[in-house]
Amino acid sequence: MKKSEVVYDLSLINERLDQIIDSKCINGARDELMEIASKIKNISSELNKTNVTFSITGRAKPLVNKCRFCGK
Repeated sequence: MKKSEVVYDLSLINERLDQIIDSKCINGARDELMEIASKIKNISSELNKTNVTFSITGRAKPLVNKCRFCGK
């Protein structure tokens, strides 16, 4: 994976963790999730300290159009 892809994925994980932390069903695990979110944010900020250039073309497209059995 490219560094830009990792940074992008970490930002998506951070967004999703924020949504999970705000949910009402997470009572006892909220502190643990906050700790995980802060660690991921620290990793993301460490990666952002270096120059990251995001890809113009984006990610490789999944092979959705191909048959999952024969590959054609």
